[in-house]
Amino acid sequence: TNANGDKNVGAFKEDVKAGQGTFIYANGNKYSGAFEADDKNGRGTYTYANGDKYVGTFKDDVEKGQGILTYANGDKYVGGFNQGVKSGEGAFTFANGDKYVGQFLENRFNGQGTFSWPDGSKYEGRWADGVKTGQGKKTWGPATMFAGDTYVGDFQKDKLNGQGTYNYANGDIYVGTFKDGLKGGLGTFTEPD
Repeated sequence: TNANGDKNVGAFKEDVKAGQGTFIYANGNKYSGAFEADDKNGRGTYTYANGDKYVGTFKDDVEKGQGILTYANGDKYVGGFNQGVKSGEGAFTFANGDKYVGQFLENRFNGQGTFSWPDGSKYEGRWADGVKTGQGKKTWGPATMFAGDTYVGDFQKDKLNGQGTYNYANGDIYVGTFKDGLKGGLGTFTEPD
């Protein structure tokens, strides 16, 4: 036990942590796994005092490579980490049933990804800094007031923005411009015969 309350149980080599061991921090956090040159290196489990838990690989004392981060609130991330943050391919499942599968950068949805909601709705397309941005397709699920409708086109700031095609479940089609989620500007509306 150190003077600050940290406690190490495990292998030492020349007064540094090396090999398998457990380190309990004074703040209640706990790491069990591989150490090399006094740092977390290799497979390990880091349990936070708040109940969050990471199981995966570490490099130079931070999460790097593949891992699973389970949050105390029921959220869960499975995928890549780089320098301690979600990065690369991964899947984030929210406790409420929402799910994102795709690319991450610095803990945010970034790149190509699919977000699905428990009501059956789904968005497939581009993300930037955690919001729908660029080309995408939104399909409204059966438990929504827009059940069966689809939109393919531009998104900006999480909304239909720019050129797109909106197909209504009844067969109507609107092709044109959207602004802040609404039809606006030039467009063509077609009803089935």
